[in-house]
Amino acid sequence: MSKYLLVALFCLFVLPWCVAQKFSSTSGRAIKAYEAGVEAYRSRQPEKAIDAYEKAVSRDPQFWEAHLALGNTYELLFDTTQAIPHWIVVTELGGDDRRVSATLHKLGMYYLRTKQIDLAKTQFEAFLNMTTQVGKLKPEVEKGLAQIEFILEAKANPVEFEPILLPIILNGFDLQYFPVLNVLQNQLIYTGRVTNHSQEDEDIYISVQTPAGWSEPKSISPNINTPLQNEGTCTISADGRTLIFTSCQRSDVIGSCDLYVSYKRGDEWSAPINMGRRINTKAWETQPTLSADGRTLYFVSRRRGGYGNADIWVSRLQTDNTWGYPENLGPTINTPEDDLSPFIHVNAQTLYFASKGHLGLGGFDIFKSELSDKGWTQPENLGYPINDESDQQALFITADGLRAFFSKSTRTQSQGLQSRLYTFELPELARVAVPSTYVYGKVLDAETGRPVGGWVDLIDLETDSVLGKVRSDPITGEYLMVLNSGTEYGLFAQSKGYLYNSLTFNYEHQPNPEPIQQDIFLEPLENGKAVVMNNVFFDSDSYALRNKSKTELNLAISILRDNPDVRVEIAGHTDDVGPEAYNQELSLNRARSVYNYLIEKGVPRQRLRFRGYGEGQPLFANDSEAHRQANRRIEFVIYR
Repeated sequence: MSKYLLVALFCLFVLPWCVAQKFSSTSGRAIKAYEAGVEAYRSRQPEKAIDAYEKAVSRDPQFWEAHLALGNTYELLFDTTQAIPHWIVVTELGGDDRRVSATLHKLGMYYLRTKQIDLAKTQFEAFLNMTTQVGKLKPEVEKGLAQIEFILEAKANPVEFEPILLPIILNGFDLQYFPVLNVLQNQLIYTGRVTNHSQEDEDIYISVQTPAGWSEPKSISPNINTPLQNEGTCTISADGRTLIFTSCQRSDVIGSCDLYVSYKRGDEWSAPINMGRRINTKAWETQPTLSADGRTLYFVSRRRGGYGNADIWVSRLQTDNTWGYPENLGPTINTPEDDLSPFIHVNAQTLYFASKGHLGLGGFDIFKSELSDKGWTQPENLGYPINDESDQQALFITADGLRAFFSKSTRTQSQGLQSRLYTFELPELARVAVPSTYVYGKVLDAETGRPVGGWVDLIDLETDSVLGKVRSDPITGEYLMVLNSGTEYGLFAQSKGYLYNSLTFNYEHQPNPEPIQQDIFLEPLENGKAVVMNNVFFDSDSYALRNKSKTELNLAISILRDNPDVRVEIAGHTDDVGPEAYNQELSLNRARSVYNYLIEKGVPRQRLRFRGYGEGQPLFANDSEAHRQANRRIEFVIYR
């Protein structure tokens, strides 16, 4: 310890207990030894001071001021175990002296740290019963009592928790931690160290699930892992094509640890790029977690402007493809203590994180908060024994919100530090409020079947707001988009030189929707090519456009704006229910409604026409409700 720090600590903590001239002891020899101890400490000789204080209490065991000085000196030398018996004497003999309340606080905090809950409660309650409290300590005492009550309540009402060790092939290193999965749950990525030696390299590993089980973990990519630099604590987008990770030793590092991003094309990861000075500072940035579409990033930083030492921040990808300035998540999430290990569920609404500052069982506990119209809800502790008196650092939650993955560390004399990967089924109260599913497949050229790289947008049709935006892989055509229950969606795929295509998913009344595999075919922007406007809606037997149709109609307008030589026919079709003449008129009026909307929004009349085809051009035989629904449609047809 620095001699200057020792002197400062002495002046702050010891001298206030030594300045009183009246003592509880009447033994001159004890008082003389005590004063010698004070003088020794003033001379920066704490060990000599301890010897003198020990003489004082041996000459008068009831001399509680000497016990106080002795206990506090042991504390400043980081030997709290030796301090405890002397502090106990102070609380027994010191009466209502104000210094006793500070000692009760010290004892209570020690017992709470060492999991001696009943003893901690006794000290804290005794503090509150004193009339001569050290007032600035009262909030911490009250918080300690609240924590004790929480611990007792949590242990009296444990949640279901049955962790299962992942297969040995995934736990082959001394240390593996911070597991994440893609949404399909067929790729597990984690940070690993082959041995627990302090100089062992930290790398990112991947294992793929096959019909035979999980594959042997391997380095995620030579473009990402390096021989002499550590790479770890990563996050991956839902489609498995954007990876952000932490590295502390690269040549272009800005602070002590920075965040880097890599993108996957086909089977290859790009060379990592430092995320720049908006994200990274000269402080410490780590533990990233990405939204499903890879466009919102939560991470931990010790930068200035937070509420504690380590806070959780968020940044969003801008329209110019740069990351925006990070925003602190605010005091509902962040506390004066450390708040770490954020995980944003693919529903983009549920945040799990670790905190020392929120009410818990001791150390870091895992909490859950939901994003509402008013911001983040008050975090909820996941309960005992998911949380216990040791540190819980991070969880990964599957899209359906039913399972969690985590790592657990142990230390033994024979093996040293070990860390293993586990999974467990989440109890009901720990699950997400809005479970998710996903649609995945390929974007393909409708004529050649070749992969197409393009944008896939997910739109909330009720609010016309973009909920997700991903690019299909230009090499494989693969895309994946997460869908939440309780919402009606439009999914729109588009690429330069092609007509757009749209899908519709109504999950308003489906609490647990199943995943969907759906390839999307794009027609070349050529004469005679058509697309069904799947997200244009009318009420039954009506030709008035419903408000949620405007998303697709506005997309059609943008296609026309970007391709000024294209002319389009709006074609209306019906099923065969009802009189043929009625269906003919209904199809014409519906086509006219779309035509009028486009005209009102500025599309020149000479570029548009509308036709009604009634029931005469069905896509399918009208032999089921599903087929009849498909036949009731508006088409967007290119003509020259």
